[in-house]
Amino acid sequence: MVYLHTYYVTKRDWKKILSHLVRWVQGTQYDHAGFGISDDGSRAAVIHEATLSGVIATDYQDFMDNHSYIVIEFKIPITNEELRAIVQVIGDNKGKKYGTLQLFGNAFAIIMRKWFNWNVKKNIFRNGWKKLICSEYLGKVLTVVGAVLPEGMDYEGIDITHCVEMNKNITKSIRMK
Repeated sequence: MVYLHTYYVTKRDWKKILSHLVRWVQGTQYDHAGFGISDDGSRAAVIHEATLSGVIATDYQDFMDNHSYIVIEFKIPITNEELRAIVQVIGDNKGKKYGTLQLFGNAFAIIMRKWFNWNVKKNIFRNGWKKLICSEYLGKVLTVVGAVLPEGMDYEGIDITHCVEMNKNITKSIRMK
């Protein structure tokens, strides 16, 4: 059986200002997400992620070396059809640039929701699929395996906390950590 693995991770290095800001704005212990595929359910050999360097594939050990630890991990059994669709998403987006402004748009939406109780459903720095952030990339993959975007939101409006909730709501999703 083939599995999709999703990882929600953090960097606790004091020099990683962006990581600290993401956690502070979101109110979470994680600041980044990635996904991989395995054929035995143990762990993915390669992690697909959107980083400041762009949309890349990273060796699992390098991924772990770049982060302090995994905060939350899920594995999801997937069909061959879902696997083909995920591979298509990976191929379509490999090498795209990182959407830094979109990240700030998500922060704006979170702040408006938390401090002013105003729900921003569309990212003010939307750019379609020209540039990606990790939640947008992972969110697309999660919808391939049965997740549903939050009501009224699109991929550019979701943040990592939405991805965690989407992951939890997939009935076949198995929380590993």
